[in-house]
Amino acid sequence: MGQEPQPRGRFGAGASLALVVLLGLALYVPFLGYAGFTQSEGFRVFPAWEMLHNHDWLVTRLFEQPYLRKPPGMPWAIALATMIFGETEFAARSVSAFSMVIGSLVCWWAGRRWFGLRGGTLAGLAYLVAPVFWADPGPGRAAEIEALHNLCVLTLIVMVVDVARTRQQPGQSGIGHEAWLRPWHALAMSLALGAAFLVKGPSGLPAIGGAVMAALLLTRSRRWLVSLSVALLLGGGVVLWWFLALKGAIDRLHLPPVREPAGQFLWSPGKELNVLLLPLAAIGAGMPSMLGPFFVLAFGPRGGSPGRILSLGSLLGIGLYTVIGVSNHRYVMPALTLGPLALPACVEVFARALPGTRARRLGRVLQLARPGVVIGVLALAGALYSVRLEHRKATRTSGKEAGIRLGQALARDVLEHRTPGATAEVWGDEFIDTRPEVLWYARREAAGAGVTLRVRWTPGLDKSLLAPPAGGYLILRDDAGEREFREPEWPAYEKAGIFEGVKPVATGNAHVFTFRVYRDRTVPAW
Repeated sequence: MGQEPQPRGRFGAGASLALVVLLGLALYVPFLGYAGFTQSEGFRVFPAWEMLHNHDWLVTRLFEQPYLRKPPGMPWAIALATMIFGETEFAARSVSAFSMVIGSLVCWWAGRRWFGLRGGTLAGLAYLVAPVFWADPGPGRAAEIEALHNLCVLTLIVMVVDVARTRQQPGQSGIGHEAWLRPWHALAMSLALGAAFLVKGPSGLPAIGGAVMAALLLTRSRRWLVSLSVALLLGGGVVLWWFLALKGAIDRLHLPPVREPAGQFLWSPGKELNVLLLPLAAIGAGMPSMLGPFFVLAFGPRGGSPGRILSLGSLLGIGLYTVIGVSNHRYVMPALTLGPLALPACVEVFARALPGTRARRLGRVLQLARPGVVIGVLALAGALYSVRLEHRKATRTSGKEAGIRLGQALARDVLEHRTPGATAEVWGDEFIDTRPEVLWYARREAAGAGVTLRVRWTPGLDKSLLAPPAGGYLILRDDAGEREFREPEWPAYEKAGIFEGVKPVATGNAHVFTFRVYRDRTVPAW
């Protein structure tokens, strides 16, 4: 695609870059530490903090249990942030916030390179204000994997598109077909590919595959596959080295690790309809950015322009996620990162459309004549929504208050039955596997009262009905909520009659999940 001449002065580029960075910081950094951890944040944060405490950077653990459901990329990043900001909620969530800012810079770089300075500004801003990144569960403001993983996949796809584009446009910097000769392209792709695998395993491959397929379909040259092949070898070598080192470490452990089957989320029984409806759900979740690919493909010129590769690649990526049986649109997020990058291409197509054409009429409806208005509205909506989201976390969904109350109750009970400074073990399985932050806040609260709680995740309690050592505690989840991949543990204890007539030491709830805690010696049968 062509473009109108863009200003190239240093002040213009510097101001554009500053605008993108400042908006990113304003949207994703404030109030990061306001609320306690919630949802699945604990599964990313506490393994990182245990790494720092026990100096084992290879085997991730959660409450002493080897935990291998996800690769260690996010815990590594959180551990690094913790070294800088301390062991706080802000530090843990800052990884996602800064991943969003860096992702916007990747979009700014690519947009400026392909569409000029204005295109870079639009792409960077559009990435930040896309509702899929700040709406509930707010992956850009949570200690979750998605924002960092999105950054890795986006960087790789941008590099793929950059080396695959078919021609250099007037006024653009770039190297066209000769890009495959540049070693830094292969190095950047290999680093992004290795990082994506170490953050979330192979879950980004459909999005990457969609971009590669689009490049193959829309470009004439295949020489760019050289860079991609080198990247696969280098990135794959890093992942293989990590895997072999981890396997050796696990073989030396006495505890079997908690794992997540690779196909657990693919074509799950009972979710066939969700899989079939995934394209609609994913495109809906990516609105309004996901309108861009359709507009470019419908009205843009043919050929292998970056905008066209990005647009087709995003839709093909969604299609690949559907084919392999993904049912949750949240897992399709890497393919949705390409929507904001298509905005400069949309604006360019609209600017070149003749008056009275469908492209012109539809472009006006989509506000392509004034994209800054849409970006401004979405930025304001994101800021207001984030305030509401943080308040909801603090008052409704976080397990922090439940953990504080539990820590106080256990500290009192320990001090009543044990000498000051005593250590008591707290065993659990299902509730730890549901809301680990409750136990982490409880341990911290008890420590403030002079009591050490050693929390141990003990998988399979519903099968073994094991008891903690003398003076220890057992925490059980007892609500009737739906379990996705396991059976509830409480019925096993009811059937065995172990706690019949026994009063728990403490009870509580974190959001909709309830629990009760028993001291072992209150049950003579044990």
